[in-house]
Amino acid sequence: MQELIIDFFKKEKKDLSFYDIKNHLIKIKSFRNIELTNELKKMVEQNLLDYSAEKYSYLDPSVYELGKINVNPKGFGFITKLDDNTEFFVAGDDLNQALDQDEVIFKIKPKLNNKFSNAEARVIKISKRKKTQLVGVCQSYPDGKKFLKINNPKFQDYKTSFVRINFELITGNLYEVQIIKVIKKNILLLQPLKDLGASNLPGSDILSVVYENDILTDFNPESLKETGDLPDELTIKDVKELKGRTDLTQKNFVTIDGDGSKDFDDAILVEKLENGNHLLYVSIADVTHYVTRDSALRKDALNRGCSVYLLDRVIPMLPEKLSNGLCSLNPDKIRLTMTCQMEINKKGEIVNHKIYESYIKSHARLTYKNVNTFFNSQKLDNDPAIKDMLKETRNLYYIIRDYKINKGVLDFDIPEPEFILENNKVVDIKVRERGEAEKLIEEFMVIANEAVTLQITKLGLPFLYRVHDKPSEEKILNLITQLKLMGVNAQLTTSEIVPKDISNVLAKLQQFPNKQIIFTLFLRSMEKAKYSTDNIGHFGLSSDNYTHFTSPIRRYPDVLVHQYLKDYLIHKVKYTDKQLSEIHDNLEIWADKSNINANKAVDCERAVNAMKMAEYMEDHIGEEHDALITAVKKFGIFAALPNSVEGLIHISELKNDYYVYDERTSVLRGERTKKSFIIGQNIKIRVKGADKKTRKIDFELIN
Repeated sequence: MQELIIDFFKKEKKDLSFYDIKNHLIKIKSFRNIELTNELKKMVEQNLLDYSAEKYSYLDPSVYELGKINVNPKGFGFITKLDDNTEFFVAGDDLNQALDQDEVIFKIKPKLNNKFSNAEARVIKISKRKKTQLVGVCQSYPDGKKFLKINNPKFQDYKTSFVRINFELITGNLYEVQIIKVIKKNILLLQPLKDLGASNLPGSDILSVVYENDILTDFNPESLKETGDLPDELTIKDVKELKGRTDLTQKNFVTIDGDGSKDFDDAILVEKLENGNHLLYVSIADVTHYVTRDSALRKDALNRGCSVYLLDRVIPMLPEKLSNGLCSLNPDKIRLTMTCQMEINKKGEIVNHKIYESYIKSHARLTYKNVNTFFNSQKLDNDPAIKDMLKETRNLYYIIRDYKINKGVLDFDIPEPEFILENNKVVDIKVRERGEAEKLIEEFMVIANEAVTLQITKLGLPFLYRVHDKPSEEKILNLITQLKLMGVNAQLTTSEIVPKDISNVLAKLQQFPNKQIIFTLFLRSMEKAKYSTDNIGHFGLSSDNYTHFTSPIRRYPDVLVHQYLKDYLIHKVKYTDKQLSEIHDNLEIWADKSNINANKAVDCERAVNAMKMAEYMEDHIGEEHDALITAVKKFGIFAALPNSVEGLIHISELKNDYYVYDERTSVLRGERTKKSFIIGQNIKIRVKGADKKTRKIDFELIN
């Protein structure tokens, strides 16, 4: 039917109504109205048709393109094609209600505007609205009419007007609102959804960012009811709960997490075998025992996708009774688990492994800090058996680490900021330390994820993978160019690149000055990891088989992995071919939703960090610091301080010359002095300004 509809549009060369299409098709074939309605709806979703004013327009893929738009506060935008990153200028009159970061269908205009080097385009249709809700402070005009001052920096230049007001609006309060319509170029009609309380309360700034990024904070009443029906604790007398599970309560399992952690997904145990191999147990909270199929808890977890970790709070994927209670592997508490038991030889290879339902009792809640202290000084306030186990744990870590290095696993080890807060205010920003304990747990989780996936892959059944594609030739070529400018000969090939090629280069650069920015360049050249039903492997981990099994308290994909591990390996459910096909289709839908939710969480975390960095630097204006250039753009230079705070030196601040941007090399070069600014260059800066509201930090160059 779709081909017949398209042929009719091509013949008529005009917009058509439902009845135009129906009257034409009925002459060719018989169908019901609902069939045509569904087909037209599907074509609109596929961006083959646009529907407006009760008429359909054909969006010929040879004429209309799909892209993402960046809208400038001054009222124009730039569209980047999704398939090849070509950029097009969009005048304000051609935005067609598009907002920043929307996916749009656009058409290239035949004429060029001489003001811009980019070809011009016009937005035809908004394919996917990035922002449907905003957060801001209610304010009043002198005449008493209320409006919203939007918090998101990308929307602060829009004028706003409230419609569909269902409750009293209080000046000075934060509100979550829905975008109803874009009028002209810069006016938003907004419907108030939720009063978030006074905007001057401690923590309200972070709360506003949470709602700004559409992060769900409230659980459905049905989920809370299901949670309330669960027991507060398990005991050895809970025969029904423990039946059929392997009892591991006598083994010296421990959890190792950050100081402030409250939810413990994983517990580990290492034993030395008589043959010289090590036995590694990784026991993971059995979330699916409580968060069952078709439950309200499962639906809530799917909609949230993951827990969101911010500076002063955690927004959990599961209610606290589960995330911090029944599913958290708290010390001296019986907990239901899924255990991946692996025998690892002296080379670091898994020679045997099995996965089974179990129950454990954590014998110690350890932190990265006290385990690192123990590794350095052998001081630890725990019984000797725990200390002996930790020594074997460290021995196994070095075996696995050496195996991974030889395999070519990529470890960029890029510093992350650590915020020191007092009364919700950042008083210091440091670089987060990453010691042996952190790396050890990371390696153990990775090898457990690989072992689980390897066993499932052999069955050839539908499954959810964590995949990471190899970098494109174009990105590798750009990387090589950037490194040459920094005096680094990467010796990389662009075709058939493998992880070992990159890891060899990284190893040679360990002693290189400013190695962190080089590692950052490598990271930027990588594709993004994602969830998929198509097992293309994980390039960064140099792994052919990888999934996420180890964090079901905080990640929905891990819940799905546990569910199908139980179905396939433990309960040995016999699915028909039709059922397996349905499982595959559902997993694809859930993978897409999980990717979207994971990206939302990252966006929220970055926005909070940017806001709090700017707030911190407001008290440090005028200070001078050494800095490192991290990016060069046509509009200026981004530079980072030793504590990872990043700011912009706008091109207008480079007053001693006229600087031209070389797009191929990402270099700013002075026409008269020939002075160049490149990534990785050391400079000295002065903090010129910082604004918490816009989340921006401005530097100026010294000398």
